[in-house]
Amino acid sequence: MEMELQESSFTQLKTIEALQCDNKLNNFLSILLSRSYKLERLKIYRCELLQHVLDLTEFIAEEQRNIKFPNLNTMELLCLRNLNCIWNKDPRGVVELRKLVKLEIIECGLHKSPLSTALVEELVLLEALKIESCEMMEQVVEDDTEMQESSFRNLKDFQLACLPNLIKLHSGLCNVKFPELLSLRIENCPKFLSNQTLTIEGTPDFVPQNEMMHPCPKLQTLKLPGLAMLEDIWQGQDYRIPLCDLKDVEVDSFSKLRYMWIAKSENLERLVVRNCNFLGRLVLPSNCFNMTEIKISDCKILEEICIDPEQQKMNEKTIPNLGYIVLENLPKLSFFSLETCEFPSLRKLRIVNCPTLVTLPKNVSAKVDNSLNKQLELVLFEDIKEDSPPGVGKMKIPPQLESLELMGVPNLQLWTREPKVLEFEKLTSLKIINCGSFKKLFSISGAKQLSSLKLLALYGCIDMVHVLQGEGETGLQVMFKKLEKLVLKHLPKLTSFCEEDVDFGELPELKMVIVEDIPNMNTFVKQHVRTPKLKQVHVTYITKCWLGDLNQTIRDLHRSHNELKNEVWESDQSITRHHSDTAESSSDQSSTRHHSDTAESSSLQEINREKGKAPMK
Repeated sequence: MEMELQESSFTQLKTIEALQCDNKLNNFLSILLSRSYKLERLKIYRCELLQHVLDLTEFIAEEQRNIKFPNLNTMELLCLRNLNCIWNKDPRGVVELRKLVKLEIIECGLHKSPLSTALVEELVLLEALKIESCEMMEQVVEDDTEMQESSFRNLKDFQLACLPNLIKLHSGLCNVKFPELLSLRIENCPKFLSNQTLTIEGTPDFVPQNEMMHPCPKLQTLKLPGLAMLEDIWQGQDYRIPLCDLKDVEVDSFSKLRYMWIAKSENLERLVVRNCNFLGRLVLPSNCFNMTEIKISDCKILEEICIDPEQQKMNEKTIPNLGYIVLENLPKLSFFSLETCEFPSLRKLRIVNCPTLVTLPKNVSAKVDNSLNKQLELVLFEDIKEDSPPGVGKMKIPPQLESLELMGVPNLQLWTREPKVLEFEKLTSLKIINCGSFKKLFSISGAKQLSSLKLLALYGCIDMVHVLQGEGETGLQVMFKKLEKLVLKHLPKLTSFCEEDVDFGELPELKMVIVEDIPNMNTFVKQHVRTPKLKQVHVTYITKCWLGDLNQTIRDLHRSHNELKNEVWESDQSITRHHSDTAESSSDQSSTRHHSDTAESSSLQEINREKGKAPMK
């Protein structure tokens, strides 16, 4: 039984959502074209047999007053695997597109471009365009007219993702511009701009237009993960339109990217570069006062991160908002330059597996002005020499620093002459792993300033003899009042935690101590130290020892070292070495980031499992 349609049927309809419909959906939509003048949103998904969305063969271009779907502002097409086209006829003059604000095309079969350059001119209000997982699509915009220029006039958010056959945005016969674009994401499009240069700022005269994306002068967010064939980003300096508003840049898994130049982006706030194994040089803007985050990781041949050499003059002396610096798994990196003075908001500094990182520019180390370059130099680069200019030893540490992790930098030293004032009041976590040049970490006076430290982990510092070195101090020395976890592993020369005969008094919050492969440590400290919350010392993953006192426990382990060598120090050596090797070999994996926490979490589990059991001696 068929129901007869009334003249008023569907005239008030504002939203259509069609799920798992067959080709009869085309007939229904054709009916709606002539009736649903109030339609605002059209969503069609999982209609496997649908080959086109709107059948326009029976419609001719009409005057504006008879245009179809005059209020349509949103179109979402999802999981239409046999879709050949959105409309089977040029929609101009038939369907109103001037009010369309959002267009999404996801997992559709589309063999040809969903848009044309002429159609782009109709999309005057389009703000968001997302095309994702359309496996057959080779280009987005088809050049079907003799137009020399076309523009997405109001587009602000443009996303292309998981398009394995996408080669280019358009053929290049017509320039397609994005004057209002704020956010661009091109992800996992391995053939996009194959062996070409991506220039989004403007079109240099020497680069063919069909190799370009055209000006995006207001771009703020740029995310480019997985453009495997792209070789350069902003190579050269012949710009017509600088990207002054660019704030967020993320580049990931570029297998051929050799060069990256973002020196003109002076409002940059966030920079993330990962897995770019052919990237050799990264040029940063000189005026990076707005930056909050720098993360560079897993770039096997990256040698230099530097400031634009032609724009090195600074008008300010701080980068006030930079909170995170992460340099990880950069085996060739030797040069890291930030022409700045202070990072007052720096909270996390993480340097992992950067074995050749050795130097700042010479002109930086010669400065006398409490610069943060010197702060970074203290942590990462060349030692402060005895003949340094007066005042260089009076260096400010970033006062907001909460986490400092240094791993796999074998020639690293914090400083040759420790500053008299260590502004480490907010430092809660300090990890130093496989940094072999350390003989001691802090002075006693410096340790007193670590008032917030909760975790201290030292691994593989093969030359370390003492953690704390004194200057003849005696009597009660109050320090480490908030320390909760202490990890000392693979420190073959370590003889004690502190060389001076001082009274530590009490470590009131210390709950966990892990010691492993420290055969020469014959005592913790020379005087008695109270640890009311400490109930055992972890020796291996499964072995714990406690004699009621931290000093006595360490002495007994040292005294019994030969007897316990096979039982304690080597019983789980293969497991321990495997754990260490796993973390060290993870330069291409994220497991590096959890190296120092693995043993601690395992030990915590052992505490829970062995509650109520007698401690092992």
